[in-house]
Amino acid sequence: MGRRKQGYKAPEGLVRIPKSPYWYIKRVVLGKPVFKSTGTADLIEAQEIYHMVMTELLKESRSHTVNRILGKSVPFNFIVERYLIEISPSKSKAGRNDKNASKAPLSFFGESKIDGISKQDIYKFLDWRKNSISEKTGRQISGPSVNREKSFLSKIYKFATRCGYITENLVAGVEGFSENRRERYITDQEFELIKTNVSEDVRDIIEALYNTAQRPGRIYNLQWKQIDIEKRSVVFENTSKNKRVPEVLWINDVLFEVLMKRKRNRRTLSPYVFYKPSLKPYSEFDVLKAWKKACEDTKITGCIPRDLRHKAITDMKKAGFNDAFVGNVAGHSDPRTTKRYTHFSVEETKLPLQALERRTKG
Repeated sequence: MGRRKQGYKAPEGLVRIPKSPYWYIKRVVLGKPVFKSTGTADLIEAQEIYHMVMTELLKESRSHTVNRILGKSVPFNFIVERYLIEISPSKSKAGRNDKNASKAPLSFFGESKIDGISKQDIYKFLDWRKNSISEKTGRQISGPSVNREKSFLSKIYKFATRCGYITENLVAGVEGFSENRRERYITDQEFELIKTNVSEDVRDIIEALYNTAQRPGRIYNLQWKQIDIEKRSVVFENTSKNKRVPEVLWINDVLFEVLMKRKRNRRTLSPYVFYKPSLKPYSEFDVLKAWKKACEDTKITGCIPRDLRHKAITDMKKAGFNDAFVGNVAGHSDPRTTKRYTHFSVEETKLPLQALERRTKG
């Protein structure tokens, strides 16, 4: 292409795309550019089409405003767009999760009127999604992934109900898919083997994971301002509505040594306890990558860093602490969750059953 003439002004809202003779209408939807072909290479004709399209969009936008005031029907994607802008901004982690969870529902429901979607349609969406293949992994979408999208749908329906577009949350009462309970318990020997086959930074992280029994994200993003070395305590902020954390956690000797070592070797003003050369905190992917390499080298199978939380909870239960104590450390609001995290082996049944044996024999 040659240089544009002086004074050249690009046609409003229209662009040319390489290898296509047609003019395209460019719009921004949910923060992303969307291109729609006018089907013509003639600029004047393309401009007429553009103005007709924009006129229709303006009418639709005005009708949305009227419908919002009157509480009448609006498209599903309009509600999602409002929700992501007003309730769940993408700068937060929850916002990014919501934006990812919105992709499949938007693809399925699109411009369907929110009050025209039935509970049967929601079941159809869940079945369609469960039978879909992930572009990223090439495998069938898992039940837990579909459940997260169902949870997002419920948020949208609650928001739509609050705004007056509908009168009830149709997602309430819709069953999700069963989620496989992890039964993997990392033995002490396996834990030691993994620790000896990772870098010092990752070793410190997995020591902290085990010795706090916290969810991995709390440790990966741990900052020095949360730690009081003199009082030997860690303060956690409750940033989730659904997942509770202990307000203050004791620092045991193993974690104390890790923190003191990292404090002595600290050569930067990074606020994070565990950080990469870029000064950014280690991500779940960074730790998982190192963990998998260590497991391959040591022929250990079927475990992930998150299983250290299961191990810590199980080990505290084995040490004789009840669900109330262990649940408080782990941040469980429901004692049933603590029980679900506890894994006992056959050996752990030996002593209780021997006690019954002694009573029987007298």
